Amino acid sequence: MTQKMKSLSLVTFMCGLVLFLGSCKVEEPPVVYNPNDQGGGSPEITGVTPPNVAYAGVTEVKLTGKNFSSVDTLNSVYFDNKKANVLAASSTELTVLAPDLISDSAVIRVAVAGAFAIATYGPYKLAPVTTEYGGFFGLDEVYSIAMDSSENLYAQLKDSAKVFKVTPTGNKTLYGRASFPKASDMKIGPGDTLYLQQTNSTQLHRILPGGGYTSLWVTLPGRASSIDFDSSGNIYAGGSGGMFVVNPNASTRPVGSFGGMTIKSVRVYAGYVYAAVSAPTAGVWKSKILNAQGDLGASVLAFKWTQAPGTFPSSQVLSLTFSADGDMYIGSDNQDPILVVKPDSTAQPLYPAVLKPPAQQLAWGNGIYLYVNRYISLDPQLRRVIRVAAGKLGAPEYGWR
Repeated sequence: MTQKMKSLSLVTFMCGLVLFLGSCKVEEPPVVYNPNDQGGGSPEITGVTPPNVAYAGVTEVKLTGKNFSSVDTLNSVYFDNKKANVLAASSTELTVLAPDLISDSAVIRVAVAGAFAIATYGPYKLAPVTTEYGGFFGLDEVYSIAMDSSENLYAQLKDSAKVFKVTPTGNKTLYGRASFPKASDMKIGPGDTLYLQQTNSTQLHRILPGGGYTSLWVTLPGRASSIDFDSSGNIYAGGSGGMFVVNPNASTRPVGSFGGMTIKSVRVYAGYVYAAVSAPTAGVWKSKILNAQGDLGASVLAFKWTQAPGTFPSSQVLSLTFSADGDMYIGSDNQDPILVVKPDSTAQPLYPAVLKPPAQQLAWGNGIYLYVNRYISLDPQLRRVIRVAAGKLGAPEYGWR
């Protein structure tokens, strides 16, 4: 075929293609927007539980109302501009985890897939679950803390030996001074006497009501680091030397079968003396109180530290307390520093990824707050006294309740 004929054929093909396309009907894309579509039922929020305030990052908030989706992923819940994780959903209830947002006047918004309107509710308060307390800083080196029945905090400072009192309104005053550098534990006893256990020592001191200088009260048969009262007014003192009881008349003697244990913290609860032990078998041990004189039965292991979840078993046991409903709170230097052990021995961290370690000392006030001393932190910015909203009451403090 000559070049001229090839060119003529190409022109003929192109002309035919143009005529064919011009004669075809082009299909229009379907209309996406339907002007007659009214959307799904508009969601409404008629109530929120808890009703006024939740703790940011930790409280489960229940929204009641109507026209929610029973498929959790089809509901979008925001507190201001922070999205909340939907934990459970029905057409009338949404349960969400309060987001990590601090606000006195957050607006809650719910958008449901398929609905054009957005439900709103507010203002709603999101409060911090932890706050620095007492106005202490890293250089202050608070070595031990105690609480009284009026929610006053007592804090003993390392080396300076000063004891400060902080009222619930934040007023901080010098309450007394110790005759020794460090008290590893303090407790308020009957009549508002403040008892101070000298660190790893046989010396148990006290400051009389109203404040002032310490005076030596008793010399224990062995070294102790932590103390607590029972309902008969006895003091149990435990440490590297074992467990001792101090009767109200100041007589003292060894009790129980804690020999060879390194006791970090002592707590009396429901007729037993509990001891947080770091060695040789870490965990919480307990002994039954046999009589009003403070004699103890044999010690038994109440919770073995190797049974703790996650990375807790590789951390050090430091402190111990109980809530009024029987939950055991064990302080440690783990990344999530407080482990909550239920009466059935199931355990989980308190507020995961929210609290900072360590929880060297735990002290419950007379309300829902748990006070945490983080003295041994190597970071001076973390070396603080922290007030944690535990949301429940502490177990009885027999020294002042």
